Amino acid sequence: MPNTYEYKCGEHGHFQRREPMDQDHKASCPTCSLPARREFGFAGFRQGNPLFHQDGSYDTDGED
Repeated sequence: MPNTYEYKCGEHGHFQRREPMDQDHKASCPTCSLPARREFGFAGFRQGNPLFHQDGSYDTDGED
């Protein structure tokens, strides 16, 4: 089953790709075709960076 991975182009910012875990994770920017760097983090979150709480829960909008 493919997972979602996040990549970053130095010119055009972040984009996501769905790929199998065992694939060689190399991608090119869909806009300019330059090599993109894989980002490790929160590809599944849609609204900014999550705010994690001590109990393991999180908010994606920063509101309690």
